[in-house]
Amino acid sequence: MVLLSYCSTLIWRRRLVIGLLLVLVVGAYNAQAHPMPNSVVLLDLHPGGVGAELQLPLGELQAAFGHYVALHPETLVARLGPALRTYIQQHMRPVSPEGHIWAVRDLPVQTAEQTATGPYQALTAQMWLTPLPAPSPLPTM
Repeated sequence: MVLLSYCSTLIWRRRLVIGLLLVLVVGAYNAQAHPMPNSVVLLDLHPGGVGAELQLPLGELQAAFGHYVALHPETLVARLGPALRTYIQQHMRPVSPEGHIWAVRDLPVQTAEQTATGPYQALTAQMWLTPLPAPSPLPTM
């Protein structure tokens, strides 16, 4: 009788452990995270400057920019194009390793849908970055 009780307890414990492991495995499988949109910066180096492309998810841009950019993305550039260009130019401050400022020019913006981490709307801005002339050194006496 004692042996039977011990065996029942062992079987019950094994079933409990297997059941808990099964719940953890199935729960972990179903709890996969959803993909998050990424901001992307692509650089294309040239002898006279750097071509840059920014891909900014509209949801994150809306939080930083302070306007409803994700509300109607199809009219975003028509509604806020100049303000977006100004905002991006104010926040893009390329500087050489020597501390010389680069100019940001040619800033067309457009909306696009990125699919690398799942479909979401993004603002794409192309820029041409050129080094400004270095300041001339002060004359020595």
